[in-house]
Amino acid sequence: MDEKLASVLEQFDIEVRNMYRSRGGFVCITDRGTMILKEFHSSAGKLNDEYELKKNLRERGFSLIDQHIQNKQGTFFAEDRYHTVYTMKEFYEGKECDIRNGYDGKMAAKNLAKFHKIASQVEISQRAKSQYQTLPMLLNKRTNEIRRANNYMTKAIKKGDFEHLYIKSYEMFFEQAKEAMSICEQLGEEKEKQCLGICHGEYNQHNVIKTEHGIATINLEHFCYQNQFLDLHQFLRKALEKTQYDKEIAKKILSGYSQEKPLEKEDYEILYLLLLYPDKYFKIANHYNGRRKAFISPKDMEKLQDTIEQNKKKELFLHWYQKEFSVGNFIF
Repeated sequence: MDEKLASVLEQFDIEVRNMYRSRGGFVCITDRGTMILKEFHSSAGKLNDEYELKKNLRERGFSLIDQHIQNKQGTFFAEDRYHTVYTMKEFYEGKECDIRNGYDGKMAAKNLAKFHKIASQVEISQRAKSQYQTLPMLLNKRTNEIRRANNYMTKAIKKGDFEHLYIKSYEMFFEQAKEAMSICEQLGEEKEKQCLGICHGEYNQHNVIKTEHGIATINLEHFCYQNQFLDLHQFLRKALEKTQYDKEIAKKILSGYSQEKPLEKEDYEILYLLLLYPDKYFKIANHYNGRRKAFISPKDMEKLQDTIEQNKKKELFLHWYQKEFSVGNFIF
């Protein structure tokens, strides 16, 4: 075992019998079960809020969730000699949810709905609530990022293939953003208030683990107080992108969620505007705005090309979605 990690593990009241590297950390087989040791890059306040949230979720029956382990001093943190901070939490053995599999998607969506229902009963700190942004505010902020990237590229003297392709596709995606924002305004504030609650923040296939005891939900470090349909949208969008907008996968995911937390007409409308919004295009723009513009990696170009190529499938899917779930005609 690495001497640096050994000094970290000594700070926890556990006996490590075996250890191996895994995604994002080191899995430890211990006398208290399987744990994962991870580097920590957030704040103590946020971690304490996460611990309390998980504690409350478990008390209310949402038990398969990866809780943090306190060290010998009663805190959650351990440092190595280079002052790198680590935390340790429970680790669930199993397979990630396969979002190409309709049954997996349905069960994961049902699990998310259960999480949302139980989390809505939990009181969270004012610090967590202070980060809340209304859906119009959030979409407007993202749209400004899309516009900012285009303005920068348009004014740039030297343009590469990436910039030319972004500028060429900009109007198409910017119109989608404006339409989604218009629908959001038409739905009004009252409906959004009904959707507020604790969100997982990163509910995707990597954080949904199939175990012999059921589905485990992991990695809640990005939890937030927000419109809970942002969680369902993220999971659904990822599944649709992986399956080339397979309608049957969408129906299974939505029926799974609705089994635990029935969806109403306005809920389908909120999901429609979130699916319409060019979220992946925004992420490309945000990544571009936040880094050196001189170097564009082949991966950046590939993501942009994929987003443009999938857009036609997305439009066909949204047309089907409107008919399938009786989503109204909005004024643009």
